[in-house]
Amino acid sequence: MKRLLQSCVLSAATLLAAALLAVNIRAQELPSELVLLTWSHYFDPAVIAEFERANNTRIRLINFETDDGRDELLLETDGRGFDLIVANGTGVGKYAREGWLAPIEDRLVPNRELIAPQWFDYFPEAREYAVPYTWGTVGIAYRKDLYRKPVESWAALFKPDPALFGKIAMIRSSRDTVGMALKMLGYSMNSESIEEINAVAPLLVAQRPFVKAYSYPVIDAQSALVSGEIVMTMIYSGDALTLQQHHPDIQFVLPREGTGLWVDYLVLSTYSREKTLAYRFLNFINEPAVAARLTSYVNYASPNAAAEKLLPESILNNPVVYPPPEVLLEAERFTRLSPKAARLRKQLFANVAERTVAPD
Repeated sequence: MKRLLQSCVLSAATLLAAALLAVNIRAQELPSELVLLTWSHYFDPAVIAEFERANNTRIRLINFETDDGRDELLLETDGRGFDLIVANGTGVGKYAREGWLAPIEDRLVPNRELIAPQWFDYFPEAREYAVPYTWGTVGIAYRKDLYRKPVESWAALFKPDPALFGKIAMIRSSRDTVGMALKMLGYSMNSESIEEINAVAPLLVAQRPFVKAYSYPVIDAQSALVSGEIVMTMIYSGDALTLQQHHPDIQFVLPREGTGLWVDYLVLSTYSREKTLAYRFLNFINEPAVAARLTSYVNYASPNAAAEKLLPESILNNPVVYPPPEVLLEAERFTRLSPKAARLRKQLFANVAERTVAPD
């Protein structure tokens, strides 16, 4: 009986060991998953697929529509549930202060050295917490076949022609919308002046009947700008070029009052479960050839100096992707606003955008 009991115990142990081994093998066979919070259409699917194959992993993209929308999502989740996050320059410091970001270890992203130093210098926390990804401007896109008057000023958008009634779209972002309205009025887009910010209110109220939607344009063939349902919109530079591929009469303009220069960064979540994989991805997308492919796909300028040398002349000489020096000199960089100024802008914008009824 004792021998039989021992035999049963050994058999059970053997079966358990075999089961654990099978589970371990199965776990090794199953691909890991990297979760990336990002804008839509912001990474070349071919580049994503290449990284997935090389690392036996899956990349799950979670998209946001605006900077404000990303901020709200991160607040709701307390910054959890993501491995890498696309953040704007002012967001890097804000997220770091919330404890949502892990510092970047340079030795694990050696290709970070290929990025021009200025893109780290623009925002104090970028050097410690971020890897620059793209940069660009904000301007006006319109259908030149449907609106034939010259578009040279932000006034074309904020003081629209009667022909544009119900044909305008605005970014659902207090920072962009209020900021560019301030530019039109001759103020800094980063103004902290209560009087100057309040001066934007009547402008947005008067514009409201012309606005069909406060939302970012869809960046594909189904876009309302492609169909002509929307004739004019505020938009980021590279997305205008992408839409132009779907309709040649879409024109992009940087208004004469100036524009906002923004930088997007990739940051590593404190709560990432795949930090090693995240570091591999950050280094991979900064391989010069890969970074050049990404720039060609998204139509946004690359901060990777080595990648620029590999770009075709059609991109390097395109003023929408790489604005001329005189434009960049006049452009303002988005800077961090005081809590009081940020609250005022958001309230002002919400009072207009949330009451909008789209015209029939």
